[in-house]
Amino acid sequence: MDTASWVPAAKGENQYDRARHGTQAMGKRSKISYAEAEEIRALKGKVTQAKLAERYGISRANISLIQLGKTHTNPFKGARPDSGKFSALIKEDGRYKYLGRYDTAEAASTAYWNRFNELRQRR
Repeated sequence: MDTASWVPAAKGENQYDRARHGTQAMGKRSKISYAEAEEIRALKGKVTQAKLAERYGISRANISLIQLGKTHTNPFKGARPDSGKFSALIKEDGRYKYLGRYDTAEAASTAYWNRFNELRQRR
């Protein structure tokens, strides 16, 4: 990469890129990535939770939460599942504002970060 043309990105853009590339941390002490969580969900019923817990180095209870969709479900900030698609929401002036409905979580997250950066520039 040509360092002369490199420009630091806004915090929101960096977080979006980490989510898009699967390198975003899931909490302060997360031991697994979103991709690994997807693998755990795909192995539900094929491999016991105890064996998955041993394989990934997390508790059986965490395996259960992942398989139930209670945790590690969406790496894209601002996007939430909505009837087979994804809605984008952002908190603005203490209220949630609906930004639209998108085919992918990535597209919804992009809308979220675009609006986030617009709001940030107003300050």
